[in-house]
Amino acid sequence: MAGLLEQTVKRWAQSTCSLFPCGEEVYAYACEVAGVELVPLPVHQTRKQVADLLRAQGGLVNYAGSLVEAIGWTKVGNDPIDRAQRGDVGVISLPGMGPTCAICLGDNWVAKGDKFVLVSPAEAVHAVWRFRCPKQ
Repeated sequence: MAGLLEQTVKRWAQSTCSLFPCGEEVYAYACEVAGVELVPLPVHQTRKQVADLLRAQGGLVNYAGSLVEAIGWTKVGNDPIDRAQRGDVGVISLPGMGPTCAICLGDNWVAKGDKFVLVSPAEAVHAVWRFRCPKQ
């Protein structure tokens, strides 16, 4: 997974950003890790459309969870031993951004904003999911 994580961050840094990309980009990474085909997410062109979608889904944490859990990711508990690890995905708060979807790099998180890639410690971690490879 480590190679995939580095490739993802490099691709993010080299590509232009779509509108409101945080969830789409993290979901694409989660699908790639899980080895499943990316299912297109609902199209949203405005902040109002994003807000309406999230409201209908019960918020960003519920919506993100429903997407990644459907492809085999498991929600990490609150036990200190279950803290976010490199490669996990989550909904976190980053400085100046509020709740956003991101990928854990270890001590920092990486998120793709409207026109940038941000690497930063999280101000708050709202939820974390981890992919555990199925036993063969």
